[in-house]
Amino acid sequence: MRSDEFLAEVRRRGGYNDQREAADVARTVLSVLSERIPPRTASGLAAQLPDEVGGALDTDPDRHAGGFGLAEFYARLGTPEPERDAAAVLGTVSESVSGGEVNHLLGQLPSGYAVPFGKPDLAG
Repeated sequence: MRSDEFLAEVRRRGGYNDQREAADVARTVLSVLSERIPPRTASGLAAQLPDEVGGALDTDPDRHAGGFGLAEFYARLGTPEPERDAAAVLGTVSESVSGGEVNHLLGQLPSGYAVPFGKPDLAG
């Protein structure tokens, strides 16, 4: 998926005013997500996303993944509507990358994270 298509979908899902706002939210969500997942997982995800947003993922191999849950993830976003923002971005990610990548990514996270990815049936 091209960057403009990705951001248009994030904008549609989140009801943002323009592509710039969608891009800012996407980078914020992906940056915080990369704090939670291992660097190798972040690299695999970044490879399947448009550079404009995938570049927000920290792929430093010396970085350690954090162990925080979904509530802390939302708090770290620091946005007025973190659940909406996470769902807009991660739902778009879920539809933009391969099913195998989504499964691998969700396998690295507690089950509650399945909800913002648009996979509530996987949340336990």
